[in-house]
Amino acid sequence: MNDQYNLNELYRLQYSTGMSKICSIYNPKHKKHMVTVEGDRLFDLKTTQWQEIEDLIVRTVEVADEIENKMLERDEDARYLVVMREEQGK
Repeated sequence: MNDQYNLNELYRLQYSTGMSKICSIYNPKHKKHMVTVEGDRLFDLKTTQWQEIEDLIVRTVEVADEIENKMLERDEDARYLVVMREEQGK
């Protein structure tokens, strides 16, 4: 992530995907930055619907997968989402 191009690309992806948090944390053990994608949702146990939580999780994983695909040129993590979406008829 010390490369300005990669940092700029992460900022661009954060903006284009609409995610509020794309974070980069240096991991000294692996001597590289670890990128996380995070989403927030305010909810109340009495009124929040399960679908709202599920949508947040799915959207977060899809954005992480998109970033993985564009930054690392591979697609490994979110293959199960296709099955899950097909089961729900989406």
